[in-house]
Amino acid sequence: MAKKAKNKNENKNDKGYRRVLYDKRNFLDLVKNHIAAAWTAQINEEDIELIDKNFVTKDFRDREADIIYKAKINGQDTIFYVLLELQSKVDFTMPFRLLVYMVELMRRMFVGTDSKKRERKQFRLPAIVPIVLYNGAGEWSCVRSFKEYLAGYELFAPNVIDFEYIMINVNEPNEAELIKIPTLMNLIMFIDRKGNPESVMRRLRKALKISSRLTIDERIQLKDWIFDVLLKKVKRKMSKKEIEEIRNVFKKEEAEDMTYALERAIDAMERRGIRKGKLEGKLEGKLEGKLETAKAMIADGLSWETAAKYSGIPVDKLKKHLESNVAQ
Repeated sequence: MAKKAKNKNENKNDKGYRRVLYDKRNFLDLVKNHIAAAWTAQINEEDIELIDKNFVTKDFRDREADIIYKAKINGQDTIFYVLLELQSKVDFTMPFRLLVYMVELMRRMFVGTDSKKRERKQFRLPAIVPIVLYNGAGEWSCVRSFKEYLAGYELFAPNVIDFEYIMINVNEPNEAELIKIPTLMNLIMFIDRKGNPESVMRRLRKALKISSRLTIDERIQLKDWIFDVLLKKVKRKMSKKEIEEIRNVFKKEEAEDMTYALERAIDAMERRGIRKGKLEGKLEGKLEGKLETAKAMIADGLSWETAAKYSGIPVDKLKKHLESNVAQ
């Protein structure tokens, strides 16, 4: 059951990114600003189109979140396969996952081509460029080329299947560089970087101020992404009333309403964080006081049962606490 819940949460995260990247302007922005390759300069907005994909193999049905674009580069069709790896842990099966999907794409393109055309000497399948977008807190430590996933590939290097996927790690770009060019994708990557709640709130506030430079449509997309991804991550820190209030305001598409709603969300999260910290401090103080009382009673020769009764701490927990204190 726990595994299904995790997948459900990750799918919400995937949904937010997919919605943004289904807009080819944002996809183009991601490619041009975060892939260091000469061919990116040859892609124009009018030359790319989103491909509707309906294939999902049973092995990866609950895990895959992918986006496929077709582009014309030098008069040739090129396929960009973007896999959204929006989870906390590195998946070391990534090379094989990409291979499965790339082969399935090739198979469908091959089968979908007229048999007479594909049997010609000049026929070529479109190149498929795999891209992984990762937002996990840990460093990406999976091998980048498929051959490295094969045991003993060194011996047969020219003769084994190989490709290298492009890695776009949300945490790698410099913060200053991201906000220097305040595009929608850059602001999303700026907000979604790893960090403690305080740093996330700091970046979110800064991004909101910079978002005034975006178009109305882009600000609405940013609002939707924040609600799909960010607020779902932190909603446990907020009351149902606070979430519902923000949800109602978020239904409106006016950019200023969006900004006010987000400001209220941030304020509410920070207030609840302060209250929670104070409460935990008080509870911790009460527990320490009870433990000191129980410790003194035991030292005076009273029984564990009596000390447990007057401290309100069960005997087993009381022994565990006092023994750990002695060990320290």
